[in-house]
Amino acid sequence: MILLYFAVTFLLCALVLQAFQWLALARLRQRGLYPARGQVSEADIRQLLDRGAYDLAIRAYREYHGVDSRTASLAINSMKQGLHFPYC
Repeated sequence: MILLYFAVTFLLCALVLQAFQWLALARLRQRGLYPARGQVSEADIRQLLDRGAYDLAIRAYREYHGVDSRTASLAINSMKQGLHFPYC
């Protein structure tokens, strides 16, 4: 019974954290600091990178190219250093 309680509590915490992330992203979209869903472009990724929003640049890169987090992170780090990355 205690294990069930911990599992339900963990799931609820994960859902609450995810909801906060969605709300934060929605606020950024309203302010024009993050592109609308499905409208990400290379220019948007470069703009986020130039602004220093690396985590948002990785998220946008993943959405635009359809790659996993690791690949997007490597690509953004390469873009940051001015190197060529195959998915760019």
